[in-house]
Amino acid sequence: MRLYCWVQSLTVFIMMIALTYCVQADENVSERIDQNDSFPDLGKLIDQLGDTRYPVRQQASVKLLSLGYQARPALMASMKSLDLEVRLQVRRLVASIDEQSFLVQLDAFVTGEIPIDEKEFPAWSDFCELAGIGQTSRRLFAEMQKTEHQLLKIYVETPAKAGDALWSRCDHIQRSRNLRPVYREELSPGRIAALLLVASDQTIIGREKSAAYLNTFCNQEPVRRALSGEYQRAMRAVLGAWIGSANAHSVYHALRLALRFNLDAGLIPSEQILIHHAQSQKNMLQYALLTIGKLGDARHIPMVEKLLGEETRCAMHTVSGVNYRTEVRDVALACLFHLAELDPAEMGFSRLERNLETLFTVRSLGFSDDAQREAVLQKWRQVRTELFPKAE
Repeated sequence: MRLYCWVQSLTVFIMMIALTYCVQADENVSERIDQNDSFPDLGKLIDQLGDTRYPVRQQASVKLLSLGYQARPALMASMKSLDLEVRLQVRRLVASIDEQSFLVQLDAFVTGEIPIDEKEFPAWSDFCELAGIGQTSRRLFAEMQKTEHQLLKIYVETPAKAGDALWSRCDHIQRSRNLRPVYREELSPGRIAALLLVASDQTIIGREKSAAYLNTFCNQEPVRRALSGEYQRAMRAVLGAWIGSANAHSVYHALRLALRFNLDAGLIPSEQILIHHAQSQKNMLQYALLTIGKLGDARHIPMVEKLLGEETRCAMHTVSGVNYRTEVRDVALACLFHLAELDPAEMGFSRLERNLETLFTVRSLGFSDDAQREAVLQKWRQVRTELFPKAE
């Protein structure tokens, strides 16, 4: 038993001596690195990135990072080092140095201290054409660069790949919404503005694939706040550009957002739908009419009147055993009264339900038979004669 205790004590004593030696060795390492603070030996510091001792690697890394761009050329020259650990550390340091430099330049750009460099901050000319060059626009653009710099770079440098890159980013962001908050991609105004800017370019092939995602993102609280907050003017300009550029595959989502946020840009695709209504998707006619009814004016009356013969069904509704059918021509008729600054409810739409977003609830515009519909249509003809007597 005594022998066992003696061996145990000796073991503890040896371990304490070893620990003291390690602490002293670490202090010596720190002293050796600090001695050359005034004139750092970059080659030596880079070699120390592959040292077997963690304190040596860590302190060399901190020193190189603090030197920033002064150390970058030497680090780039070491990218092909035979030491794997050195290569890994060098790549990490170069990325960190570049990011630091990028953020410093962004801050200087926001304050107007440096002129804009399109290579460093891609898509600035496209953005400021929509949102202006004021301080608020610069702050939003800085957010766009911080969150979606790579997407904007692809958009400017390789536009043929921008459509796929846009969809990939949107898909990744949406998938991250199902993860824990720490792993989610933030739906910041800058991020959404960057996505919308790329999606609004009609030359980008495949941009319509992301329309449903963009609709979803713009209905989230952070974006809704941005559309009425500090970035209101710039955000509405970028969103309006996307809405105005909508094609057949994205127009549904575009018009829903135009109605929701009262964006006049929704008139652009709506007018095209009504002008070419014979070739347009039948299910889009009602949304185009509601958009023009809500955001348009009396100048749109002749355009809307062309739909008074469109019998495509929009909705069916049963009340107390009575079936009501809403057709496109009924939506057009209600919108005509509204554009003429008359209350459709007083003109025969007795079941009319108003809607803050879509102007009217479509199912409430239907009639139980054609006789009722014709009676209301006759009232419009009388109003039309009073509005445009020379046209009759």
